[in-house]
Amino acid sequence: MSRLTKPYGPFARPSAPQPDAIAAWVKDRRAGRSAAWVAKYYGVPLQRVSDSTREFGPFRVRLKINGFVTVSEAADHLAIPVPTLCRWITREYMPAPQRRNGRRVWAESAFNDWLANAELETCPQCGAMTRDRVRHTAASH
Repeated sequence: MSRLTKPYGPFARPSAPQPDAIAAWVKDRRAGRSAAWVAKYYGVPLQRVSDSTREFGPFRVRLKINGFVTVSEAADHLAIPVPTLCRWITREYMPAPQRRNGRRVWAESAFNDWLANAELETCPQCGAMTRDRVRHTAASH
């Protein structure tokens, strides 16, 4: 504080955000929204959102391409690791993705068609979709 403004003080410091506000910010961040989006939406400074949600992170911001499924989204949907999905592509268990804006993607309809016709089993323990549940269970559980 400068000597010129000291007689007019004390000046209030910005209050800490309320826990329910932080919970809403964390929920939005976990939904894939950026800290900048959250700050703009709630009308608070970006630094406040970043500082308040840091302990709950890291947060993954996903850039959604409408009408397409990315490799990471497909892996999340199937509950398998990305390297496993890449191995399935290499071994031609699933169709090769196309490139769009430098990212490997499938058209949503093509992915859903493949998923409907793929002979995948769901693991009852972890929920992963696998080609061979017995082999998966022996290796993973």
